[in-house]
Amino acid sequence: DIDFGHLEFISLLSSTKYSEKAVGYMAVSLLLRPGDQLFTLVINSVRNDLKNQSTYVQSLALSAISNINGTELTEALTSDVSQLLVSPMETSAAYTMGANAEIEIKNKAFVCKKASLALLSFYRVNNECIDVAEWLRKLSKILEDRDLGVVTSGLSLLLELANSSNNTSIFDPLVPYVVSILTRLVVDKSCPVDYLYYKIPSPWLQVKCLRFLQLFPVPESNSSGGRQDELLYEVLTKIFSHTDMAENANKSNAEHAILFETINLIISYGNNVKLSLRDSSLSLLGKFITVKDSNIRYLGLDALTKIARLEGSKIVQEYQYSVIDSLKDIDISVKKRALELLYVMVDNENCVEIVGELVTNLAIAENNIKEDYVVKIAILAEKYTTDFTWYLDTLCKVLLVAGEYVAEAIWYRMVQIVINHVDIHPYAANKMFDIV
Repeated sequence: DIDFGHLEFISLLSSTKYSEKAVGYMAVSLLLRPGDQLFTLVINSVRNDLKNQSTYVQSLALSAISNINGTELTEALTSDVSQLLVSPMETSAAYTMGANAEIEIKNKAFVCKKASLALLSFYRVNNECIDVAEWLRKLSKILEDRDLGVVTSGLSLLLELANSSNNTSIFDPLVPYVVSILTRLVVDKSCPVDYLYYKIPSPWLQVKCLRFLQLFPVPESNSSGGRQDELLYEVLTKIFSHTDMAENANKSNAEHAILFETINLIISYGNNVKLSLRDSSLSLLGKFITVKDSNIRYLGLDALTKIARLEGSKIVQEYQYSVIDSLKDIDISVKKRALELLYVMVDNENCVEIVGELVTNLAIAENNIKEDYVVKIAILAEKYTTDFTWYLDTLCKVLLVAGEYVAEAIWYRMVQIVINHVDIHPYAANKMFDIV
């Protein structure tokens, strides 16, 4: 720890020179921690800079407090940061008056973005610093802002508030605003050039909107007569109409991010969504688990697992052989996802085949995944067996192949089952003799 020079770099915060002030904030961010005795001096300097008329000075202060955090900063500066965020929204003059109106707009938007992220940082430290009910109207203003950067940062704050809330229904009034943003980006293709990413309108904002909607049921008509569900279905249909992935890796990543969040949204709606959208989701996932990209395969397998858990194994069984092929993938994370999907995919009809494949792949599996194989094989074999000789054969193969990776509880359970079924005692005795 550095125990000298603290007063000197804190004094730089009061400098009128931007370069000196920047050095001071950099030193504060690196060398001070919440709870330090000198923090009171820092808080006073930061508060003064937040009230400064220069957007550059305000931005320096906002960036610093976002990195430092701490209970003291949260309690002392939340109201000042909040004021920086909401005052441009409530004062139209800040956006329209003056000879340099366009510059003023950009400057205010720049500060608003940093203020949103600073509040997000504060909320993660102390979730009592923001009164959610009071902020609903303010958040709606942010979501209507003309600058997509302000909307994106505001939606980051909104997502955190909604995810940590025990009652997401209080955010229902904001759903139409989010649907409107998606309509503007996806259907109308209305997006400033600065926010186009490989000709995709603000993909990061689309992803945030789709994640927010996953917290709510299918939207209904609003008080003004607009059909929110129809608008959203139009958005989702439009997204699914462009599934041919680009060769450029960056563009492909952005397109897949949007597609996977769209699929997750449809999964969250369950049976309350249009059948055509559910079919399109399943078809896409079936395609994704066969592509070369390991990340896409992983996400595809994970999404199919969610569907199987929510709606039953039948709906994903048509992809059984593609999933079995994924057990041979070189990426162990993909193997684990495939193993988990096969586990939830099993029923009375395909149990023998899938368990057989798992036993076969157990022999070539990496050591750090063998225990997962053994546990799942043991559970499935016992749960779905109609022939205890098959169960015994399967567990004996597992014991021979996995050896030390077979937990004591598993072979003890096998012995217990054999003891309780007198009719297989002769077969079990012969089996053990052959193995020995």
